[in-house]
Amino acid sequence: MGTRTNIKEYVASCDACQRNKYSTLSLAGFLQPFQVPHKSWVDISIDSTGGLPKDQGKYSILVVVNHLTKYAIALSHPFS
Repeated sequence: MGTRTNIKEYVASCDACQRNKYSTLSLAGFLQPFQVPHKSWVDISIDSTGGLPKDQGKYSILVVVNHLTKYAIALSHPFS
């Protein structure tokens, strides 16, 4: 094993190291509100995922959300 691996293992198993380590993440900023769209389907978001367990021959999902009404359409793949 290399030196870097040995150091990582030592720090991960050291109780004092784990209790006294500091966070390297920056603090989260203030939340910024979204602007409200002036009509439906002007502002949408799309998300997809795949590799799900097969159900009725389909294994992925596409979700389209209208931000004004929060209406969502879920489509499954293969799209028809």
